[in-house]
Amino acid sequence: MAYFIRDWRWLQLAAASPMAIPLIYWWSKVLPESPRWLISRGRYQEAMEILQYAAKVNGKTFDHDVALLSVHVENKKDEGMFLILKDLFQSRQLVIRWLIIAANWFAVSFIYYGITMNIGRFSGNLYSNYAISVTAEILGYSMCFLLDRTGRKPLHLVVLFGSSVACFLTLVPLLLLDESGNWLLIAFAMIGKFGVSAGFGEIYIYTGELFPTVMRSLVLGLSGAGSRIGGILSPYMFYLADGTMGKVLPFLFYGVVTLCVAVLSLKLPETRMTKLPQQVTDINTKDPSIIEDAENVDELK
Repeated sequence: MAYFIRDWRWLQLAAASPMAIPLIYWWSKVLPESPRWLISRGRYQEAMEILQYAAKVNGKTFDHDVALLSVHVENKKDEGMFLILKDLFQSRQLVIRWLIIAANWFAVSFIYYGITMNIGRFSGNLYSNYAISVTAEILGYSMCFLLDRTGRKPLHLVVLFGSSVACFLTLVPLLLLDESGNWLLIAFAMIGKFGVSAGFGEIYIYTGELFPTVMRSLVLGLSGAGSRIGGILSPYMFYLADGTMGKVLPFLFYGVVTLCVAVLSLKLPETRMTKLPQQVTDINTKDPSIIEDAENVDELK
C-alpha cells in the first residue's frame, strides 16, 4: 500500500478504514461471548444457547440440561477487579506465572516493534526490506496452527530461543563484515522477526490457558499493558549509540532479553489437552485432568 500511496494522509486512511469491519461483531454471532466465562458467572442459559449454536454449525447435537453446566462452579456472582487481584496475589503459583508471562509479553513486543519500526535503518530498498519483514511475520503467525500438534510450551520455547539466537547472530555481519554482508544481517533479523511474530501470536492463547476463567481477562489486560511498555521503549534502542555500536547494541539487548524470558518460561506448565482452570483453587491441582472427548480417545491413548 505504501509503495502505491505515497501521501501519508491517504495511506493512513486506507490502512485504518478496514478496522471498521469488526464493528459488525457486536451485533452478529461471529464473535460470541465465552461460554466458559458465562458459566463462571452463573449465566447458564446464555451459555447453553451459544453451545447449541456451535453444535449446530459443526453438525453436532448438544441437548444437555442447563443444570449440568453449574457443576463445580463455586462463584456465581461477578467479582470486582480488586477481589480478583486479591485472589491472584494470594496464590504464589499464580503470581510466579503472571510475572513470567508479563516478562514474555514485554519481550515479544520489545523485539517485534524494535525490528519493525527500524527496518528503514537497514541498507537496501525500504519497500523491499519491509516486504521481507511482513513475509517473515506472516510465516511466524502461521506457526500458531501447529499449537495443537506441538503443544503450547514446546512451540513457545522454540520460537523464543530461536529468536534470541538470531538476534545474537546479527552481530556477526555488523562487527565482522562490511556493507556486502547486509543481506546476512537482514536474514538474521528476519529470523528474529519470524520468532517473535510466532510468539506474539501464540502468547494470547498460552496466557489464557494458564490462568483461571475468573481472572483470565484481567491478566490478559495487565499483560497487554506490559507489552505496550516494551513497544514504547523498543524504537529508542537504536539511539543508544552512533556508528557500528548504534546497530550492535539494540540486537544485543533484544537477544539478551529474549534469552532471559525463554529461560524463565521453562517453569511454565504445558496446557495442551488439559482441563482449563475454572477457579483459583484449580491451580493447586497437581495432576490436571485430560479433556475427555470421544473423538480424541485414540489420540489421547
